Amino acid sequence: MKHHRTMLASAVAIGAVISGAAPSAAASTAPAAVNCTGTSTVTYSPAITSEPRTVTSTSSQSWKTCAVINGGGITKARDSVTRTSLTRSCATLLNTTPKQQQTVSWDNGQTSTAAVTTTQVESALVVTSIGKITSGPFVGENYKRVSTYANVDALTACSSPGGLAKLGPGVSDLAITPLV
Repeated sequence: MKHHRTMLASAVAIGAVISGAAPSAAASTAPAAVNCTGTSTVTYSPAITSEPRTVTSTSSQSWKTCAVINGGGITKARDSVTRTSLTRSCATLLNTTPKQQQTVSWDNGQTSTAAVTTTQVESALVVTSIGKITSGPFVGENYKRVSTYANVDALTACSSPGGLAKLGPGVSDLAITPLV
């Protein structure tokens, strides 16, 4: 009788795993993939001009559409990064920002933090942050955020009397991929 109960308990457990009623160990460690699309805006305070000055930069992304594999029901995300005490001028607008932290807030209430390096190219029309997720969902995976600001001549705006106070809104794409 004891043998039958053990077999029945084992059969029930296997059936639950097969049906998806219980997570398997393999599923919880399976790599995830995330692709999100949304908008991005960057503000500079005070505005960047031809003269070097200390500015605060705030970059805000809102990804309204996310396609996620093994992501726990995530459908959208957002982040906002503020950098203070940056010395910028029109001549240094395109400088690389050294390692920094970017935190993504997912719509399931969790956050992922990535250590990234940010570069700006093509008159600040394309801003790319690349790094690795260091905490939260997707830890250890690759992180890449690309924001494109079309129809903006940042260097001309920077040289104008009012300076460059804002980029965007632009298109922002976020990709989180497994290490290969």
